[in-house]
Amino acid sequence: MARAYSEDLREKIVSVYEQGGGSAAKIALRFGVSPATVLRLKELKKKTGGVACPPRRRRTCERVFDDLSVLADFVRENPDLSLKEIGAHFGCSDVWICLQLKKIGYTYKKNLRVRRAKHRKTEGFLSGA
Repeated sequence: MARAYSEDLREKIVSVYEQGGGSAAKIALRFGVSPATVLRLKELKKKTGGVACPPRRRRTCERVFDDLSVLADFVRENPDLSLKEIGAHFGCSDVWICLQLKKIGYTYKKNLRVRRAKHRKTEGFLSGA
């Protein structure tokens, strides 16, 4: 993940822009940032009065599962639920639930009987039998 620009660099960029140090593109070249960053910092200063980076929020799912044993217990009590159903219960995405289950040690094992049954159905269809 990319790191935020330092606060002193942010302040320098905005002060040069406010003093009329050129266009956003020229200032971006001077400081090695993108023109969009210059404009974004200008808007941030206008909106909040400063250029400090806002604190990062924790995802709601991270707050729910400070301890993954809650998820493990829920899955043990409800082994037949799908990832979507587990995610809906906790208010998280099924992808996030899957990643957390992998951390705990759960794996997804494909059922060979179902795959073979599907294979037999398509074999007969393709052969014309």
